[in-house]
Amino acid sequence: MCSRAESSVFWSGMTPAIIEMWERCSSCNRMAPSQPSAPPTPPVQPAYPFQYLVSDYFHYLCWNYLVAVDSYSNWCIVEEAAGDSSGLITALRRIFVTYGISDELISDGGPEFQSHKTKTFLHDWGVNHRTSS
Repeated sequence: MCSRAESSVFWSGMTPAIIEMWERCSSCNRMAPSQPSAPPTPPVQPAYPFQYLVSDYFHYLCWNYLVAVDSYSNWCIVEEAAGDSSGLITALRRIFVTYGISDELISDGGPEFQSHKTKTFLHDWGVNHRTSS
């Protein structure tokens, strides 16, 4: 509620005024979610290098890339790749062959990561895929 108002107008003491109005609004309280959001869970700390690999597949200046970061050491790897799930699989295979097969691959769940080919590849290599959002 506050962020929407802040994008349109501003006055000194705006946020406390909006919160106070919201708390006194009976229909706002009636329509509010019954369960508060769960607190974020802290990330699991890896026990060894390349156990958890955080990745993103992106396009930049006419080229496609896979960026992967080891959660243990924060080692960053960038692989050039073709623009589809086959390119993603090729880049992941190069990373796994070079650094070892990860237990878990964490991504934003983009279309290349959700394709049947990628899911089959990760399953065959024994890698659990988890989406970050």
